[in-house]
Amino acid sequence: MVKKTPVDDLKREILPYKNSPDLVIHVCLLLFYKFLSEDLESYIESSTDVKEYALKDKGYYIEPECYFSSLANSNHFIIRKLEDAYNQILISSMGYDGEKILNSIFRDVDFYDEGSDINEESVSKLVNIIDGINFNESSVSELFEFLYEYWIYPPHRFSRNINNSGIYNLLAQIVSADKKHADSIYNPNVNGGFLLTNILQKCKISKVYGHEANWDKYKFDLINIVMNGADFKKIDIARDNCITNPKFFNERFDVVLSEIPSSIIYDMNSKDRSFFTKLYDVEKFKRNLRRSEFPFIIHMLHQLKDDGVMAVLVRQNMLFRTFDEDIRECLINEKNYLDTVILLSGKLLRHSFDNFSILIFKKNRSSKDIFFIDASKDFDDKLTDENIEKIADAYASKKVIDKFSYLAGIDEIRENDYNLTVSRYIDTFEEDTVDLNEVLSKKVRLDKKLGGINEDIDYWLNELDLYD
Repeated sequence: MVKKTPVDDLKREILPYKNSPDLVIHVCLLLFYKFLSEDLESYIESSTDVKEYALKDKGYYIEPECYFSSLANSNHFIIRKLEDAYNQILISSMGYDGEKILNSIFRDVDFYDEGSDINEESVSKLVNIIDGINFNESSVSELFEFLYEYWIYPPHRFSRNINNSGIYNLLAQIVSADKKHADSIYNPNVNGGFLLTNILQKCKISKVYGHEANWDKYKFDLINIVMNGADFKKIDIARDNCITNPKFFNERFDVVLSEIPSSIIYDMNSKDRSFFTKLYDVEKFKRNLRRSEFPFIIHMLHQLKDDGVMAVLVRQNMLFRTFDEDIRECLINEKNYLDTVILLSGKLLRHSFDNFSILIFKKNRSSKDIFFIDASKDFDDKLTDENIEKIADAYASKKVIDKFSYLAGIDEIRENDYNLTVSRYIDTFEEDTVDLNEVLSKKVRLDKKLGGINEDIDYWLNELDLYD
């Protein structure tokens, strides 16, 4: 029998509140408060001049009586004590590295919203469960995926369809093949921060940049990224739409990567498109950019350094749509930005079975060849470490492997009208082989079985006197 953990208890506790995102936001805040408290307690054990050094090194301070452990041992006025602790974190961080992010997370926390499921009893129960959680356990990362998928961002859209652990690890492995160290990484659709946290574990990144338009998602993004090891001073996430109000327009980044959010594609009105096409000087594609992923890709390419690497997850149909051919031709032939196309199985997605792709872009490319990898057949519903290594090794070496990878020249791509469907370049067809001896043996067995059945039929027809 599998032993239940505090993480399991917390999931079970919040399941009845599926239509109460406010409660889940408070769960995230409690988890983050516990993380900050324990991180500070651990730091103080090895420091002498406590408060001064903590503020300089950590960017915030919590008095011992407001530690999470003290709160968990309290039986009364939990909400009032939480308010005091949150305010103490906010006030202490003013003028230090943690001010901007902590202010974004803890500012305007409301425990008294009418109709909310937040009350003294529910908060006390949550505090007691969270007190037993060990942040060093892998189940904590699964908890954050659970919280994000079912409450912060319901999973009906492509960008929450993704099986984070496998696909995000693959993206991180691919990027790390080109950039083990990078001054900057930019994600225009932070989307929970899971992709960024995977990259931070595999690459040495000096600073993280991104965009997030939704306020609740923005808080969640910051909490997830900080709890996965990023310093406050390393994070700059803008709370805005990267297409209509790009905060980092004049900056360029070593690594740019993202999933394409459906909202970006379908929420662009004619005014947005006019603004976008003028800003990025792509007015000749104004008609093409309607209901298309390419504005997002154009934005990402704009932000990429000349020696940088860009990876983006896309739906399969954008690789071959007729009305996007002009843009594909421009990016492939005129700009020579597209480096690799990796096809992945739709079985990796949680709520869809449509295949999808990773596109790798680079600017200063010496060749116009494009490398194709078909990883849609080899792997079922999960990418193992071995699967990821096979794909990443093929990408890094550009090695041609029968029925798996292929290097296509620009003439071949042009002949295919810049259609990037992987099956046009990699033949994965397997001929069926027939063992004639086995077929003959099977026929003999079936004939014998059929003979017995016919004898039974004849017997009963005679017994029932049914023959003419």
